[in-house]
Parts: sequence; structure tokens; C-alpha cells
Amino acid sequence: MELIGLIVKKYNNISWNEPIIFNSSYTIEWENQHLKVNKIEDSVSNFYGDSISNITAIVGNNGVGKTTILDLIGCTKEERKYHALDSSYCLIFLDSNVLLEMFNFDIESIEINSHIEQINKLKYTGIYKSGTVEDGQIDNMYYFQSSKVLRGYEDYNGLIKRRYGNSKQFSLKDAKSKFDAYELLVDKEFISNSSNYKWEIRINTFEKTLDDLTDYCFRKVLPLDWNSEYDFKEFISEVLFEDGSSHIIDREHNFYFENFLYLGDTIKELVELYDFAKQRNHNNIDEALKDEEFQKRFKRLSIEFKRFVVFNRFGFIFKGFFGRVSFEEFLEKGLALSFNELQILNVLADTYMYIRDLYFPNYNKVSNADDIVANWEILFEDITIFFTQLLDKDFVREDDGEFVGEHLPYDKCRDLDVEHSNDIIEYINFTARFLREFYQINDNLKSIDAQSCIVKIDFEDQSVKDFIDELRTTIDITERRKIDLINERGETNWFQVREVTSKGEKNLLDLVALVKTRSFEGNNIILVDEIEEGFHLEWSRRLINFLINEFSKVSNSKIQFIFTTHSPFMLSDIKNGNVICLVKDEDDVRVELMRNTFAKNIQEIMHDDMFIKDIYGEFAISKINNIIKELDPLQDINNHVNYLTKENLLSEIDMISEPLLRNKLYEMYEKKFQESTIENRIKQLKSELEKLEAEKSNNLLN
Repeated sequence: MELIGLIVKKYNNISWNEPIIFNSSYTIEWENQHLKVNKIEDSVSNFYGDSISNITAIVGNNGVGKTTILDLIGCTKEERKYHALDSSYCLIFLDSNVLLEMFNFDIESIEINSHIEQINKLKYTGIYKSGTVEDGQIDNMYYFQSSKVLRGYEDYNGLIKRRYGNSKQFSLKDAKSKFDAYELLVDKEFISNSSNYKWEIRINTFEKTLDDLTDYCFRKVLPLDWNSEYDFKEFISEVLFEDGSSHIIDREHNFYFENFLYLGDTIKELVELYDFAKQRNHNNIDEALKDEEFQKRFKRLSIEFKRFVVFNRFGFIFKGFFGRVSFEEFLEKGLALSFNELQILNVLADTYMYIRDLYFPNYNKVSNADDIVANWEILFEDITIFFTQLLDKDFVREDDGEFVGEHLPYDKCRDLDVEHSNDIIEYINFTARFLREFYQINDNLKSIDAQSCIVKIDFEDQSVKDFIDELRTTIDITERRKIDLINERGETNWFQVREVTSKGEKNLLDLVALVKTRSFEGNNIILVDEIEEGFHLEWSRRLINFLINEFSKVSNSKIQFIFTTHSPFMLSDIKNGNVICLVKDEDDVRVELMRNTFAKNIQEIMHDDMFIKDIYGEFAISKINNIIKELDPLQDINNHVNYLTKENLLSEIDMISEPLLRNKLYEMYEKKFQESTIENRIKQLKSELEKLEAEKSNNLLN
């Protein structure tokens, strides 16, 4: 089953007056709520091979609705809700039977190859199927966009499973496929193995780690009656305004504000804040906070206070790195952490949040919170020691990365009715393996700053290859065991990856990785928006043939390919009748099928099918027109409109690269001014000769 047509009365403020046909082997007529579909005998079967059922290109000027068509086809019902209130459309899928996916669509009957079926609902919304259409006849629809991220992930809409994502995003889950794509493109000589394709790996800064812990602490760890903003506001009110009615409730929870006052900078800022409040004649905290400058200073102090609480609250994590240090020393040393140290600190923070949520979900709601804290800190000490050991390269390389679970003091948790589980061990083992494999390629890292490094994908680098293989394996294990370390893109909360390469190379790798990441068994529809974005023209010329060859290797599949493009090279590889051209006429959009594109001259495609009427740039045309105007025999020789001298005019004629046009202008010049241009022609020919000789030399060297 494949998508053969689309009828749109209205969608996203765009409407088409006639059906859009995705397969030239069919005709579709729509009139008076009657849908008529006929199959045309096709003299050329399996045009693209056994695995590819059809390839369709959509072209047209910007803004005519190319991407809108793909949005309608590829998006889920949830995505369409943003345009669905007054939308009306019908998607037509067909093999021996018919499947219609409709929304607010007036239909009474459908005729397939002269067989008529009545549909007894007007304004029909949902799925209509005829004959013996079975679940799974359309297995997957993949939609890859270049510019936006859709809100859903996948949707079962009737019989169609839609999967989509942004093809321009990097995913650690697809890291192995990216490397395979890189190898394939090197092998096919699309790119060289000296390519600058690299990954930039960034981790959370020390400040970001503190922010995350601060947020977590004040949302989930502290008891429910702890309100940091209110408490700190009371504290400032008492200190600055000597508010006798103020009552600091914090003292019961071991976070003494008096300790906060020992910080030298804090005392200084409190004095300055006090002086500022008096200068502005503020009498109480509520009045002062209406002052923008006071509010800014108060916020800065509030953040510092929160971090002070976190420093005290999570001291059992920090002491492995900083020892017993003051708050100010802690902040100073934190900013000086190395890349590997930052990784460990981030891992510890993530591990703390993961295990605490797993074992103590009601931590901030129970009466024995202090007992939980005490036991939890003991439990976490061994975990902290283990991870800090990973900073030692020798330890990492010799150890197998498996954490010995029995060393965890589970007995300390038994009084808290915590059930023994292997989840903690699984989690820590995964994290250890991840760090261990990453450290193995340390010699291949180029540091940028404390928070980032570069991993270059080297065709010959076995250590990078092994890292990617191991990374994929560990991620798969994590997904199977539901260990919540990585997000949907295969990244951790503290570990982000982006590709460092040209836009075109990145997009090509994304597209090829698509082939490598999916099995494509069964019936599949692949939608790609602006397939050639960022590509060199030579890549555009070769891409369709490359994709056909690679998809042909997929067994037990039927793949339909629909893409939008601005490249004439793409159209030259598309079967006649399978190029859809959208043409805007005032407020309406007209649909045209390009009947003769296959193996057509590129310039003819540009002129006939892509409506490019001029073969020169707009500025060049304006220059040529000015020259022609100056050379008009009726133009007064002594009255030059655009050129001060004949020499200027002749110089611009010399600059024109097209020989026929340039020679014609020489003739016009000679006729106009009764002067020979032989010397100029000689000069031009010499220049061309030099270029040819240089090209010949380069060819011999290569």
C-alpha cells in the first residue's frame, strides 16, 4: 500500500483546487463529493528497483506550501490540531484496496477502477477502508524536517504508524549509525577521510551543576514547610529593618542564617543593601522589593544564600573533591575543576537525584527526614569514593567498570523499609562504563575550555570506533532496563553533543544515517523536507542514485520516497509525471505535474519546470542592459548616461565571461564608435589561454 493522492480543501490557510497525485500510474478526479481513482497501465515496472515503489519530488517557489504538504502527510493528529479547526483534507492510500484518512471531508462515494462504494457519512472524519485492508499494511511513515521539532514522537493513526524527528539533530543513540554513514560516504567518495567532521562534547559547568542541585534541593529535598524565598525574605527583613514581628522558622532544619552571616562578602553586601534601603527611605521589605535596584541586589543575595544551603546540604558529595573547605573556597575551587573532574561531579549529582527519587520518593513529606538524611549520606559515601577513583586513568583502564554492589550499605536502609534492588548497581555500572570508555579516547580529545572538548571522527581511528560501539551497546542496555540516565536523544542531563562540521556535510550524514538506523521492512513512506539543503551541486546530482542503490540493499521492503527540493539535478533523476510543481496565482495555488523531467537537460529543467527565465544573475542583467543602452546607435555619442568614458564601457564588456554575448557587444561597440576592439579581443583570448594552460597543469599533477 502506498500514498497516491491528497485532496486539500483547506489546511494551514492554504488550499489547492485539484488533487495532488504522488504516483503517475494513477489518475484522481474529485467532483460533487465523488472520488474517482483509476490505475493507468504502466509500461515501465520496477523503475527504481524492487525495494523502491516510487519517488516523488515537490517543487515550487518559497511560500507556496511544499513543507505544508509534508506537514499534513507526516504529522500526527496531535500536531494537526493546531490547524484542524477549519481544515478539510483527504489522504488516499491504495493497493488492491483503498484506505482514506479524512478530516471534515464531504464525501459520498468512491470509485476505484469502475467499482463504486458508497460512504454514508458527510463531513467524515477518521479512517475509511475498503475490501480487506489489514493492520500493518502501512508499517511506518518517517518524516524528517530541516527546521522544526515536532511535539510528538510517534502516533498510531488508524493503520499508519508515524515516526518523526528532526534530521538535523545529533543523537547519541544514532552515533554508531553516524559513523557507519561516515564510512560509507568516504567509500563512495562523497567526502574524503581527511574531512573535518568532529563532535564537540560539552558538559555542565560548575555553576550549572550548582543551579541544578539548588533547584532540586528546594523542590524535592527540603521538607514541605521550607519556603526559601519566604524564609530569606524574613531574614533580610529582620536584619535590615529590625522587624520584631518577623519569625525565622528555619532554625529547626539546621540551616542557620547566622552561619550565612560569617561570609565576608555577604556581610559587605548586607551593609550596602542596608545603606541603599535607608537612602531610598524604604521602611520595610515589601516596600523595598518594589524598588528595581533593591530587588536586583536582593535576588543576588538570595541566590548566594540558596547555594550556601546546597553547600551544607550536599557536603557529603563535595568533600570528595574539595575536602573540608569554607563556602568561599568551595566556590573558588569549583571554578577551577578540570574537564574530567566536572564530569565526575555531574555524574554524582545525577546519581544522587536518580537514587533518591527511586528509593525516597516521599523524602520531604515524612517525619523522620533527619534519619533518612543520616543513612542516605552513609549510603552515598561509597558511591562517591567509587566515582572519584575513576579520575585515575590507571584505575579506569585496569578495572572492568563493574561496581561491587555488596559494598553498598543496604543494611543502613532496612530500617527505612527500602526494598533491596539491583537498580542502583545497574545505574552505577552503566555510568562507570560510559565514563571509562570515554576516558579511553582521552588522547584523541582536544580541549577547548573546562567545559568542552572535541572528538574528531577519524576514519582510521579504532579507539573512537570502539568508543562509539560501546556507547551504543550501553545505551541499548540502559533502554532495556529502563535506567533513567539518558533522554530521548541519548544524552545525559549533563552531557551534550553537537556536530562540528559544514552544514551540508552534516545534513548529508543525517540523511545517510537514516538508511543505517532503520530496517525498513514492510511498507514505508519516507518524507524529507529540503533534501539537498546545504549540499554542493555535485552532491545533489549524485544523491538520488546513491539513495536508490543503498535502499535497494534493504530486503522485504517497499519504500515510497517523497521530498521537497529546489535542485534541478534532483528532477533529472525522477520518473516522468512524478514531479509535483506548485504555482501560486494571486491567492490560489495551482498544482502541475511535470511530465518530462527524466534525463532532461538541467538548463531546460530550470527554464521549463522551475520557472527560472533568466540564466544570468539579476545584477549582471542590469549591467548588460545598461551596456546595450549605451551602445544603441540612436544614443548620442557625446551623451553617456552611465559611463564617463568609452574605456569604462569597454572594460565592462571585457569582464563578461559568456563569449557569444561578449563578442556581440564588441561588434556593437565597433559599430557605435567606429573603433576596432581587436586589441581587447587579443587580451581576452590570452587570458583564456592562460586559464586553460593552468587547468592542464593541474590535471597533470592530479
